Amino acid sequence: MNRRITLKDIAAKAEVTVACVSLALRDSPQIAAATKVRIRDLAEKLGYRPDPALAALAAYRSRVQPDHFRSVMACIIDGKSQDSLKTTWPSVAARARELGYDAQKFVLSDPVNEWQSLLRVLRSRGVRGVLLAPRMRYDEIFPEAACDAFCFVTIGYSVRLDGIHRVSTNQYLDMLRHVGELKELGYHRIGLWVPASADGRVNQQFSAGYLAAFLPNDVPPAPIFHDDAPSQRALRAWLRGHKIDAVIGLPQHLPLLRAAGFTIPEKLGFSTFNWHGGKEVKGMSGMNYRPTHLVVNAVDVLHAALLNNHHGLLQDAPLTVFNARMVHGKTTRSLVRGKRVMGQIDR
Repeated sequence: MNRRITLKDIAAKAEVTVACVSLALRDSPQIAAATKVRIRDLAEKLGYRPDPALAALAAYRSRVQPDHFRSVMACIIDGKSQDSLKTTWPSVAARARELGYDAQKFVLSDPVNEWQSLLRVLRSRGVRGVLLAPRMRYDEIFPEAACDAFCFVTIGYSVRLDGIHRVSTNQYLDMLRHVGELKELGYHRIGLWVPASADGRVNQQFSAGYLAAFLPNDVPPAPIFHDDAPSQRALRAWLRGHKIDAVIGLPQHLPLLRAAGFTIPEKLGFSTFNWHGGKEVKGMSGMNYRPTHLVVNAVDVLHAALLNNHHGLLQDAPLTVFNARMVHGKTTRSLVRGKRVMGQIDR
């Protein structure tokens, strides 16, 4: 019988390490896309097939391993918004368990005064991997001291600490696509309603993507509406003054538009840039940033970084981005066979 092709065989042919091959075949974001394609093509050419017996053995060893031998992956959440991971925490904990970690939550309210003491607690417990959840206060600067013993991955841009791996949605390009999707539905005057705080949390990428979407056109975009709690008069003045026929905003903006006298979608289209699958967005159109998908991949990135022995603040910190997906609901027009109609379309 022919000998089974192993990861070591592929690594020797590709002139990379076995760990690199393993990560590439698992589609790890830690490996460059071109390298992953090259390794996958080589694995297919050599006839590599995963060994189900070895996979079963690895799963078995993970299940029977005593808890006190398992590594701990710390997840630091914002004490001022402890529900920031409420819906996605079960997915974080489950994915960590699959990879052999116990995921534990730690609360941090004041980075300036609590950061170093929290890191001392983590160090005393033997924690090396730290996942930083998004924060409500995006203007708080984390101290850079005492970080050398840890491998950090943060979700989004709201954690202000240079030199850590970031996993984020692609807000700039997603906003470009968002405007383009609405144009495809026949909307011409599209307005962006984004509070300054929401835009600031992502380094103004929402507004930058919106403005860039109109660069090829001679018609300038409508001014961005930053008021989080406007009067109905101010809201009507913005919409009617700039002849806006579709609004990109937050889910809580939809009832405010209706209260101001605009019927959706008959007179005004609405699409949210924060579609998340909850009951608050039921029936809405919008960009789904797939938060569960994002946090699970953040755990994978942290695991890969730990395997590569990354620690401390990095001089060239990587950024891993994921694209959102457009959801066509009942708050915008839909396309059926090239004709604009009202209502929802299944895709």
